[in-house]
Amino acid sequence: MGWALVVVTASLLYAVLHRQLQRSEKEAHARRQAVESLTECDLHLSTIQRTALDGFWLIDRAGRFLEVNETFCAMLGYRRDELLRMRIAEIEDLEKEADIVARVARIARKGWDRFETRHRRKDGQVIDVEVSVSYSNWAGGQFVCFCRDITERKRAERLMQQQKLLLREAGEIAHVGGWEFDPATLQGTLDCGVRPNPRPGSDLRCLHAGGAELFSRRASHPD
Repeated sequence: MGWALVVVTASLLYAVLHRQLQRSEKEAHARRQAVESLTECDLHLSTIQRTALDGFWLIDRAGRFLEVNETFCAMLGYRRDELLRMRIAEIEDLEKEADIVARVARIARKGWDRFETRHRRKDGQVIDVEVSVSYSNWAGGQFVCFCRDITERKRAERLMQQQKLLLREAGEIAHVGGWEFDPATLQGTLDCGVRPNPRPGSDLRCLHAGGAELFSRRASHPD
């Protein structure tokens, strides 16, 4: 009877220990899979940010660079190790320190932002950039930023505005009008210019509106 009790007890103890061992093995396997998945995810994200065509940078709430990609380094002419010792205020050309602090606080409250600013390269050249930012509370608060160099686009926009201004001034001097037309939308605007001596009773606004209407009709039905 005593031996039978010992055998039964040993069998039950073995079964309990075996189940616990299996559970521990399953939990360890699940942890290994989770770690492997996180590692693969980290590698995937690292590859994305490293090879992205846009500049990528990660900063903390104090504005210190925590991570940058090769595109951002090339954009500013700095080495990666140089940027990781710097703060955003050291490359910002448009906003002052107080402006940067205020923007950081606004983004932290809102969670994201998109804006245009200017960054200063290592060689002193200033470039126009468009920045997209997302905020995360992780690790005390971090900002994930992507930026694109829009210097050429801004230069083209400024040149176009200068040309429009020159054409308008030339038209006012010569007392002639001009028009602009977008073939993609078939929409346009008509500037009738300046009339130095309008006829008594004439309304230049009506002449302008009538010309614009005629222009719109002809643009929609060129024949």
